Amino acid sequence: MGLFDSIRRIFNSPEPKKPSLRDDGTANPARDISDRPNRHTHEDNRHESVYLGDDLAKELLVPNNDGLPPLHFTTYQGAEWLTEDTSGKLVNVQNRYLRRIGVWASRVRGDQHYPNAAKLGPAEFVREPDNEHDPNAIAIYSDGAKIGYVNKQKAVGLTKLLDAGTVLQVRIISIDPPKWVAAEPHVMTHLRRKIG
Repeated sequence: MGLFDSIRRIFNSPEPKKPSLRDDGTANPARDISDRPNRHTHEDNRHESVYLGDDLAKELLVPNNDGLPPLHFTTYQGAEWLTEDTSGKLVNVQNRYLRRIGVWASRVRGDQHYPNAAKLGPAEFVREPDNEHDPNAIAIYSDGAKIGYVNKQKAVGLTKLLDAGTVLQVRIISIDPPKWVAAEPHVMTHLRRKIG
């Protein structure tokens, strides 16, 4: 054991990295990339995501003391987005924690059959219990025109609510691709409090 190994063990410092070497034995800094920051991580604030990650969503997407979701709508890149109140992060409509705070949201399904029909703003769910493909089918109408359907998984739960008489307000928040958000009227009013 050499003197440096003994000193290193005493101070418990990690062994220094050996540089990559070219065929002639000289250092090749171009190949030694281990010390370079990963531009795909969040170590560099310039690349921090504007979206709420799943780990934070689990922690933050819980009802407030008043029972309302910690969300509000904001406008971003020509669409409306659900935004978490404390972090200001955008919440994807597919986020699995939305339902537990009284918010239903998803992408419109079958919209390719109704091109250019979706309009930003209020929309409506229309049950189609006689639909030959799905007795739980829920059509979505925007500005009086059908724009597509609620996906089958969400339609099952929404059908139970709608058939029980629960009133839901629906809003188209994005056109390309078309996305919707639905909630009880008092929740929708809360979500829209900052957007006018």
